[in-house]
Amino acid sequence: MARKLTGNRKEPTFNLFLSGSIFMNALFAVVGLVLFVWPVFSNKMIGIILGILFIIHGLESLLRFYLRDGAKLYALDSVFAILFFVLALIVIAIPYDSIQFVTNILGLYYILRGVLNISHGVWILIGRDESWLFTFVTGAVIVVLGILTIINPFGSLEVTQVIGLFLMLSAVLCITNDIILKKRLSEVVKIFW
Repeated sequence: MARKLTGNRKEPTFNLFLSGSIFMNALFAVVGLVLFVWPVFSNKMIGIILGILFIIHGLESLLRFYLRDGAKLYALDSVFAILFFVLALIVIAIPYDSIQFVTNILGLYYILRGVLNISHGVWILIGRDESWLFTFVTGAVIVVLGILTIINPFGSLEVTQVIGLFLMLSAVLCITNDIILKKRLSEVVKIFW
């Protein structure tokens, strides 16, 4: 059961959620940079690294769901947390010989993450806030990154570099979106509670 927030605690709580998201995405960007610059990791190591990132995102989603106090924006976060945990378990626990398996799981993760952003954009649109378009487009771009990760049309780059590049790209998009929402904190809080 989510705890109850008083009116004066909603903005600091939402600000905390956005700060947590920025931190998590900065972590994704750093991992992406490492994978892009040093693409010599083993498939299993990449799987473990991505699995840990998925677990962190799942924990963040679960925390947001628990602390949301009726905020409509985070109503589905428990479902996404479970999906992120399942993807983490799959990518860490199942042995594989091909990096293609890891990229398929990462592609599914991007698609889920993009859908989550699209749903946030729809909620912001329903609330008639002008920041909805960037959130929605960010989600759509991340879905496209997920599809591209799965089909990998970038034959000239190492798959590890593509993974790193897409981690950095999605992280930058999400951080930018979170900063926009932070700047419009008062207006956005009114929409979600």
